[in-house]
Formats: sequence, C-alpha cells, structure tokens
Amino acid sequence: VISAALRNAALNTRTSLPQQEQREDARDLSHGQFAAYVAAPVSPLEPPRFSGLLALDVSFNKFSASDFEILEQAGLGTSLRSLNLSSCELTALPSASYWQKYVCLKLLHVARNNIGSWGEVQSVVHVPTLVWLIFHGNPIAAQPEFREFVIANASSTLLAVDANVITDDERLACLSFPEESGASPVHTQSGSPKRRLAAQGPEPYVKRRVAKSRWTEIALPPAAVEGTPADAASMISYLKKTLWNLQHTANKCSAAAALQVAFKGAVARKRMAVMLEQRREAALHIQRHVRTYQWKVGVHEYLREYLAETDQLDLLLSPEQLIAMKATKIQRAVRAWLVRRKEKDNVEVASFLIGRIFKGFLVRSTMLRKTLRLSKERYIYFPAQYAWEFLVCLNVTRRQRGLEPVANDFEFEESDVYAVRFPEPDELPERSSALSAVLMMRSYCVLRPRREGRFPSCPWDGPVHKLVDAPPPHIARPYRVIRRRQAAVTGKERTAFVQGCSKGRPDLTPPPVDRGQRRMCLSFQKFLDNPTSWPKAKSKVFKPLPAFLKEAQRMGGKPLGNLDTSHQKGVETDYGPKNYSTCRWLSQRLLRFNCGSTQTASDLISFLNSYNAFVTAHSNDLGMLVRSVPYLMESAVKEATAATVIQATWRAHRARMELSFSIHTAATFRRAALCIQRYWRWTGQMKRRFELLAYAHRQSRKVMTDTLYIESRLMQSINAIAHTIRYAPLLPERKLVFGYHSELDQVVLINDMVLQHPSRDPRRMKPMPLRDVAAFLREQDHLNPGFGFLPSWHHRPPAWVTINPS
Repeated sequence: VISAALRNAALNTRTSLPQQEQREDARDLSHGQFAAYVAAPVSPLEPPRFSGLLALDVSFNKFSASDFEILEQAGLGTSLRSLNLSSCELTALPSASYWQKYVCLKLLHVARNNIGSWGEVQSVVHVPTLVWLIFHGNPIAAQPEFREFVIANASSTLLAVDANVITDDERLACLSFPEESGASPVHTQSGSPKRRLAAQGPEPYVKRRVAKSRWTEIALPPAAVEGTPADAASMISYLKKTLWNLQHTANKCSAAAALQVAFKGAVARKRMAVMLEQRREAALHIQRHVRTYQWKVGVHEYLREYLAETDQLDLLLSPEQLIAMKATKIQRAVRAWLVRRKEKDNVEVASFLIGRIFKGFLVRSTMLRKTLRLSKERYIYFPAQYAWEFLVCLNVTRRQRGLEPVANDFEFEESDVYAVRFPEPDELPERSSALSAVLMMRSYCVLRPRREGRFPSCPWDGPVHKLVDAPPPHIARPYRVIRRRQAAVTGKERTAFVQGCSKGRPDLTPPPVDRGQRRMCLSFQKFLDNPTSWPKAKSKVFKPLPAFLKEAQRMGGKPLGNLDTSHQKGVETDYGPKNYSTCRWLSQRLLRFNCGSTQTASDLISFLNSYNAFVTAHSNDLGMLVRSVPYLMESAVKEATAATVIQATWRAHRARMELSFSIHTAATFRRAALCIQRYWRWTGQMKRRFELLAYAHRQSRKVMTDTLYIESRLMQSINAIAHTIRYAPLLPERKLVFGYHSELDQVVLINDMVLQHPSRDPRRMKPMPLRDVAAFLREQDHLNPGFGFLPSWHHRPPAWVTINPS
C-alpha cells in the first residue's frame, strides 16, 4: 500500500498534466504528412495550428531549420509534452535558446538521424523539463562517452537516455568536484566510481542496480506505421503510460527512493502499532462502561418490580422529578382550560359574525325590495344585443333555486321604452352593492317612452305647431315674405313624406331566425372547451364566471346573433326618395323579462351584479368573448323615463323663455338663416367658388422665385389637363386660363369669355400681362356683372412671376 502511494505521488508531481488544460490533443503527422498539413490555408480567426498540443509525431519527414521555425510560430512550445523527430534526416538541431522555450517537454525522440556534433547534443539537453532523451541511431550516439556527456550536461529531471534509465552510480560518476575542497570521486579496485548512496553490505530493502543492465532497460516507443495514423486519444494514453513506467523504473534503480520506501514503511508500521494499541484500550474502556450500564439497568428493573409489589413506585423518583410530574399535571389542566376558553371565544365570535352578516343581508335584501318595489314591479330591462348572456344568467339563477331552466329558443318581451343611452357596466364607477349598482345605472341611463295614437288626425302622429304671440311690425312682413323650408314641394316629395310617416310604434323586432340553422360562435366554443384558460375566482364560496360558462356549455354554446340593421337603413321606393318609416335614430332596442316572484328577482339582481363585477375585473383576460350584461329594474326604468320627459319639457320651456325676442322673430331668423345656408351650399355654388379662389390666392403667394424647372412631359400633361372642363358649369372662374406670351416673355391670364365676345376679334387681340389683368377684370366686372370674375380682394396679387422658357 505504501509503495503504491509513493508511486502515485511521484507520478502526480513529476509526470501529471496541469489541471488547467481543458482540451487534450495530439497529432500524428508522420510519413510525409507534415508538409501537406502546414501548406493548407488557415483562417485568420482560427487559433494557431499546434496550440494546445500534448504530443506531436513528425517522424519519417524531411525536416529542415525552417520547419523548426514553423513549429515555433504555430505555438507549439507552450504545452507540448512529447516530440518525435526520428528518421527526419536531421543533420543539425536548433540552438539551446530555442529548446528552452519548450517549458513542458518531457520526451524527445531524435533517433535515426545524421547528427554528429557535440554542440547539437548540448543544445538539446538544455530543455528544463526533459525526462527521456532518445538519441540512438545518430553518429554521435555511437561514441563511448555520449551517455556520460548527456548525463553530465542535462538537468536533474532527466531520468533515461535511449533504452536505459540513469542510475545513481552514473550520476555520481559524472559529478565534477572543486579542487580546493579536497574532495574527489572515490574509486574501487576495479577502477569504477563507488556509489555514494549505495549500501555497504547486503541489505534487505536496497538492491544494487548496474547501469545498462536488464534492471534499467525500458521499452522504446514503437515507430509509426505508414498509412495508419494514430488518433489523439491513443497517443495521449500512451504518453501517460510511458511516463509512468519510466518514473517507476527510475525509482527502482535509485537508492534514495529505496531508502525513502523503507523509512516510510517503518514509520507506517510504527504508527499502525500505536493505533492498534489505542484501539484495544478504547475497546476495553467501552466494554467497561457498557457492562456497568447493563448492571444498572438490571438493578433498576429489579427494584421497579419489587416496589411495584409493595406499591411504592414513588420512591424511585427524585424530589425534582416529583415536582416536575406535578407541574406537568398542572400544565395539562391549564392548557385544557385554555383550549376550552378559546373554543368558547371562537364560537361567540363566529355567532356574532354570522348574526351580523345575516342581519346585513336581511337589511340589504329588504332595502333592495322596498327601493326597487320588487313586490309589484318585477320586470328587468336590458338591451336586445345582450339577450343570450341574460338568458344564461337567468338559467343559472333558476338552477340555484331548483327551478327548470328556460329553453334556448325563449323570446323575451318587447319593452315600451327606447334607450338613448344605456352604458356598459365597465363605463360606470365600481359599486359593490347591488342596490347602489342599479341606482348608479339609473343615473347614467337616458330613456324615452314609445308613444302611439296621440294625434290620429295627423299622419305623422304628432302635433301641428302654431305660433300664438303677435309679431312686431318690422317682423311680420319678413315672416310672410321668407318662406318656410320646403314650402313648395312636388308630388313625389309629398308622397314620400306621407308614406314616411309612422303612426304609432313601428315594429322594431328583427326578422325571425331559424333556430335549427343558427351558426355558433367558434371562438367562444373553443374557449368553453378549454377550462384551464378560464380566469380563477378569488372567492371559494361562489364563482359567478364558472357557473356562467358551465351553463353556456349545457346550452350548447353561444349562437351568432342576427344583425338587426332595420333601424338604420331606409327602404327603396318607386318615386325616388327612400322610406324611413321603420327607422329609429339614436336609440337602442330594449327587451324585458318578468321574474314572476320577488325572490327570483332579488337572486337574479345579485347574480348579475357579481357576474358584471367579475367580468369587468378580468376584461383583459376575457376580451370580447364574455360580456357584462347592463340591466335596469322596472321602477328604475320608470324613474329614468320620467326624468327624461320632464327634463326635455323643462329645457324646451326654458329655451323659449330665455329668448330676448318673440317667437315670431326667432322663427324669422331661423328661416333667414336657412335661406342663407341654402344659397351658400347650393345656389350659385358660392362656397366652392370662394374655396377655389382662396386656394389660388394661397398658392400664388407661395411663389418666391422667378424660375420654374419642370419636365417637358409633365408640362404637356398639365397643359392637356388644363384644356379639359374639370369644374362645374356654374363656376365662372373655370373660364380663366394661364398662357405664355412669346413676345412679352411672360405668363398671361386669358379669359375665354372675353376672347369669345362678339365685339373682339381673337386674331387681333393681344394677351395681357398679369400686371394688367387686375384693372381689366375690374372694368369687365363693372360692365358685365354677370360674368363673375375675380373678387376685389384678389386683384392685388404679389409680384407676378414669369416662367423661364428654358
């Protein structure tokens, strides 16, 4: 065991590879592969060719001095352990400075070359970490003093030369002692130097190893086989094994190593004897204590049995144990009393909380029923587009009360009110109470009643307004002169008006839908089929959304609603204008449902409130798949409708009362404004003319230079467009065109109406420059006001530009 430990320690300290080497690599370039490998191109981004190599075999290659420089430039000297240069026709080796760069080289194979100089040998042995030098097959290696020369000049790390390890006798024989010290090598009678560390007689642990004998022989590395290059793993494995065998053989041939083995073995045996003695004493000590403990346990058991027979077990306890036992009984009693007291307090608190919650629920339910008058008014109103969501919520409530759910084809009753504004629940401030949520919705809703049959004499079912106040004299004449809007109508217009009037409430119910062919919403069905995507509810008692989605699954999913657009589009007629008798404007169609009982109405309101709150809180996760249901109770609908009617009446009365003049005057002003607007929008197209002239004025002011560069094709296209009639015939400004005068070298403005005047001959008329156009237009406008030339504010143009002919 000690010998194995010594061998492992020596191997780790002398021949082991560094731990920082993460990549072990080797390369076999024997038999002419070196030249081809070096000649191959290398990318500048790649590392050097030989960086990180542990073993390199370049045997059987024709090597020169330049090849050694290539090895140095490729980064070979930093990590190389083994270098094989055998059979490379070498006649010289690099200098000692070159070999000193190989800081990790341990095995150098330079056999079978043509080296015959002692200087080459001396340069090689200066490798600082060299362990094995193989030099046989060279002319210099045949000299008798070659081995002694290498041993004398090499460092102390060298263990073998060629096929034999170095013994202590060889190292001592090659030592040079100073003459002044008086020491000299000791020779035996045979003339050979005596080993200084050798034993003087037969000893059991130290055996004499003669140089170049079978004890010092070590197997040389085999030559590389042509055509079968070795892989990196086998080369590295062989290197490690060879270095270990070399170290092991060197240790056998060293007296110092043998002495160390004998000394460490004696020390180990001495320590082992001491350890065995300590173990024996410890075993005796443990046995003594165990036997004492067993005896005490036996005595204690015997005493317990004896005292049990005499009923005196308390004598076994010490006073401290007796006190602790009584204290334990007291603690147990106190803890039991504390547990009973805590349970009693919990029961009292629970009963108090249950009572308070029940009383609060009872008060809220009573207040909800009284405020909303659920005993008499049990209708719930909601928009028609939320009919399916309301039906699902209704079925959930009925299932909770043990009632039969409503059928999928159930038709809700049409309500008697319109919704001008019926907001979504997420548009309102958040309220936790159902009553406050209903009252908040009532405050934000704008409803109006649906009327019919109030004025049977009028086809439009409305009153005929008549002004009852007396107009002042200066208003009476304009009121008679200015006609009302559309006072003179044609027969088609009258027919369209009569047929467009709607008596009573129009039928706003959408056309019936075939329930068997109704298509289902695929995205909602996919959402229902994946319950893991449903949002999780915080409450463990009641979960409104899962109940809603499960009921939707029972009903078969969400159908695609029938698009009700009858209130938005008119009906085509034969007489021209469309018929809008069935249209409603700025209104939502409302449906209603009679709950039947007060409890059903209260439960439905509570579920709708919790459902809307949950959907609003998780709107980001649900998107448009699940919508909240806006609703109002019948009492709130009546109050909101009454408030709308009262507010409309009061605002109309207040608007009339706030007038600073009579109603006839307001009507006259209104008719005059309509006449002006009608003329501004249609008659003469004044608005379009002003817009055209204002745009021309703005564009003319943007011109800042006297030269315009334009492509010839673009100029021709613009000229062709300018000759077309692009404006309405009622625009006199379309007669104004621009032209170019070659004699004046300027852009001129030409009026077709002036050129076509019968008193002027176009062939003899000369075009005017732009600077003279304003005066000419003012003259023509004064003489012929019907022409409609440029207005006076446009007669002051900026510096009129000219176009360069080039």
